[in-house]
Amino acid sequence: QLIGVALGSCQLALGEASFLALASCYTDGGAGKAGAARRLLSAWASGTGAAGPLGYLWTMSLHEWFNLDFRTTLLLGVPFLALPYVAIYLMGLDQPQRSPMMEQHTKQPVLEYEGEEDMGTIYAMVIDGPATACALSGGGGADVYAATNNHQTTPPQNMYTATLSKLRTIQATISSKALILTELWPYMVPLFLVYFAEYALQSGVWTVIGFPVGDESSREWFYHYSNWLYTAGVFISRTSGRYLQASMWTLWFMPALQFANLAFYLAVAVYKFWYGPWLLAPAFYAGLLGGAVYVNSFTRIVKDLPLERREAALSIVTTADTCGILVADVFGLYVQSCIYEKNGIAGALVECPLYR
Repeated sequence: QLIGVALGSCQLALGEASFLALASCYTDGGAGKAGAARRLLSAWASGTGAAGPLGYLWTMSLHEWFNLDFRTTLLLGVPFLALPYVAIYLMGLDQPQRSPMMEQHTKQPVLEYEGEEDMGTIYAMVIDGPATACALSGGGGADVYAATNNHQTTPPQNMYTATLSKLRTIQATISSKALILTELWPYMVPLFLVYFAEYALQSGVWTVIGFPVGDESSREWFYHYSNWLYTAGVFISRTSGRYLQASMWTLWFMPALQFANLAFYLAVAVYKFWYGPWLLAPAFYAGLLGGAVYVNSFTRIVKDLPLERREAALSIVTTADTCGILVADVFGLYVQSCIYEKNGIAGALVECPLYR
């Protein structure tokens, strides 16, 4: 089971990094415009957000309401994995078209670089369309960003000169990559923090709340429904990315609110000063915060950064939520253990350091 979870996580991480980077390939007809990229990022965030409540509905309806075993529940969902590919490739995307001047030569050498570091031959592919601006890799470590052809039907007088005028090159050295990282921490830190706080809730605090807490079935009931409401909040806030754009100040303030949410649930789990099913409501609020930080982190990147840095930035920033989840899951084990000890519940996987 753990191997299956690990493989699923690898697929998720690879797909997320790839699709987010791909969104940088679309603009609204200009190198500095990012409207199309924002719409794509919002659609991605909304779709992945919808997977949460729908996935919980699928599992709870078949596994708990219809009493199917967990293996059968998972296998019945496998055929649905093909539906997104059918929807995208058969209904959602148009066939790319090349301009007449590129029909015979789709890949043209446009620049030979000679210097201390051999960067090889840089190639550019000109794609006919109103909204494409992608990064293409060169022969020895150069990244080339090609602007759109904009339906040009006749070759320019000097094709190489005209093509070069549309290119901006950066040398992909260690120093340039490090420079990109220094630009991205304002987006990565809020994403890391909000994911740490919400997954500390999921993996730790919400597992030790129940009415009464000593009853295992009560704890499972609260865990399932709090996570379901959380994913519903995530879906709603991620869907808002196309219409609302948070400021940097707001982007940093939302993780603080999520940490306040974490502190509240911790206090309730330990002291039970305000205990009851109504605790499900703040779980929905936690999802709203997490989804908002996720989508706004990426839409702010395409809004704030120049075109040539967006592809790498979108791929790099996505590691922040993964790191937040990893740290939170470890932290959650110890939170669960300590609250188990406080309430006299057996079954913790680790030993609480506070009760040694």
